[in-house]
Amino acid sequence: MNDSSSDMDEFEQVYRDFRRYLSGESKTSDFTEEELLDIFDYAGDLADEYVRMQVLLYARGHMPLSRRLREREVLYLISIGELDGAMKIARRLPPASFISRVALIRCGVVEDNYEDALEAIIKGVRPGALSDEEAIQLVTAFDERANADVLFHHVDRIAALCEFPETFLYELALSLRNANMLDEARELSARLTSIEPYSTEFWSLNAELNLRANPNYEEAQSSIDYALAIDPTCVPALRLKHQLLYSTSAPEEELEPILADICRYAASDATSWYNMAVFLAGVGRNEEATAAIKKVLLLDATFPCAVEQLFRYTSGNIPDDMSELVRKWIAARDDEELTPIIMNFVDMRQYDAALSMLYACESVFGDLMSVKLELLVLELLYRVGRYQDVVDRAMSMFQDLDSLSYSPDAVLLYSLARKKLGDTEGLAELIDMAIGHLHQLPYEDTLEDNYKHVGRNYYLLQMHNALTVRPDVEESYYDPFWRE
Repeated sequence: MNDSSSDMDEFEQVYRDFRRYLSGESKTSDFTEEELLDIFDYAGDLADEYVRMQVLLYARGHMPLSRRLREREVLYLISIGELDGAMKIARRLPPASFISRVALIRCGVVEDNYEDALEAIIKGVRPGALSDEEAIQLVTAFDERANADVLFHHVDRIAALCEFPETFLYELALSLRNANMLDEARELSARLTSIEPYSTEFWSLNAELNLRANPNYEEAQSSIDYALAIDPTCVPALRLKHQLLYSTSAPEEELEPILADICRYAASDATSWYNMAVFLAGVGRNEEATAAIKKVLLLDATFPCAVEQLFRYTSGNIPDDMSELVRKWIAARDDEELTPIIMNFVDMRQYDAALSMLYACESVFGDLMSVKLELLVLELLYRVGRYQDVVDRAMSMFQDLDSLSYSPDAVLLYSLARKKLGDTEGLAELIDMAIGHLHQLPYEDTLEDNYKHVGRNYYLLQMHNALTVRPDVEESYYDPFWRE
């Protein structure tokens, strides 16, 4: 594969030169066609869509007849979903343009016979003529149409057409892996290690494939050993080693040093620290797990599950130096994401953690916090026995009993709390008002919502009866949380 470190340094330099030109920091504007191609491809690796677009605009003004830059424009339009525009340009390119023929497949022109389509694409291509980019685009086209197996059936023939066959074989192996054609992918990965025996990337891929369906642990271990012998700091190989040991139930003392090495060599990778946190919590070292989660949030303020785990490890007692990190994480989410996390704590009866997370939500959203989450605070305060807090918070939310009566859920929790406190004056009248409002509501659209509607009515009626005609009735009749 044509990706030596010196090449990458050169690509990065010309990419930076182009960015300086765009920002006005440099007056140099004389870029060659080859440099523009390198900048476009390098920006693609960095997902820098702005630079890719600017390269194409520059090319239109300075090199309007460049076939290769027009081909890149086709690829760019495909990447942003502008298939009609891509097809128009592709059809205006010379018939000899390999990229244009591949692009038509990516645009959906071919619908059925991909064997014939492949023949049409590679017809007339000289041995060793396909560049890395052309090989990658060929695999991408057939991968997107779920026809990577067609390429595999002609793998030797196509590899002979490539300037760097290993690029084609590697990309096809990844495509086959993603299509769950693991035996075929494994065949190619083994072949790659023979072509380039000093590539940690190829040995790591071979190890990964041998750890998947019908795992061959011995072959996987051998490939991992080769990769780490070449580069002891190879993080993908270390991760695979951890996976292998975990899969074979290795003891904790063997797993921890590998995770520590991964964190050392990939110190800026949030996932590495998250995996370490999960391991430490799993062996009961919650304080160290909390420190690892702090590193995760410092590296990626919105990392999925990070704060959820933090509340779990600390039972909701968040360290002061992490409160702002928690706020940032919560601020990046909405009710639809936060509610299931909080309810998971509730389902596991981790009420303190759930309450702590709700208070954190309140500190972020303030008055904008949803009524659903506000009611959940009331519910949890009741569940943990903080009855006066339920009463005070309900009145703070609704200001007066008339306003409160329009929220049957809040009325029930408020009434239950006051009954626990021995203060029932005026509750029956409040519940009468709430039931009256509830009966005026239309029927819900779904069966589940109708069940909730009926449940609210039932518990309010039972509570009213307990306050008026059946004062000695068991709690289970009117309190949905009586088992708490």
